[in-house]
Amino acid sequence: MLKTLSAGFTLIELAIVLVILAFLLSLGMPAFTGVLESSRIKAAASGFGMGLQHARVEAISRNTTVWFVPESGVAGWVLSTVSDGSTPFESKPSAESSGNQVTVAIDPTTVTAVSFNSLGRATAGAPVNFNFSGPSGCSGEIRCLRVRVSAGGQVRVCDPAVTNTADTRSCGT
Repeated sequence: MLKTLSAGFTLIELAIVLVILAFLLSLGMPAFTGVLESSRIKAAASGFGMGLQHARVEAISRNTTVWFVPESGVAGWVLSTVSDGSTPFESKPSAESSGNQVTVAIDPTTVTAVSFNSLGRATAGAPVNFNFSGPSGCSGEIRCLRVRVSAGGQVRVCDPAVTNTADTRSCGT
């Protein structure tokens, strides 16, 4: 009579593997949340920068002034031909870009909108900085970003933590 061998794991072996896996996962979770928050900030800043670039292109193609009106404190925006944004022709809600988990601070704080003229120059509020941060602030692994609009209409996304002005990620002076 032949003895049959059963293949597989015992319940005790499976429980030990699950405990070890849960322990290793709990060690890696804080690093993962930092990476996730940095990714949200980067996505929101990139979308905001593209919205500003789109406003500039629309101003040139329409041969008129186009206003970029940011939502207060969040990463959403509206493009309009009037300064208060009451008649938008395009918009991006903050929930779409960052799930309302990224905050935007405007410097100078008196700026409520940025306009681009028919030549693509920023005419109202420039130069202006839009500073992006997450719920945990700008510490450790979490990289906060800045979208800068110059008076000439140039829009760039940069990292205010990079101090070497020769580095292309730097916001400069």
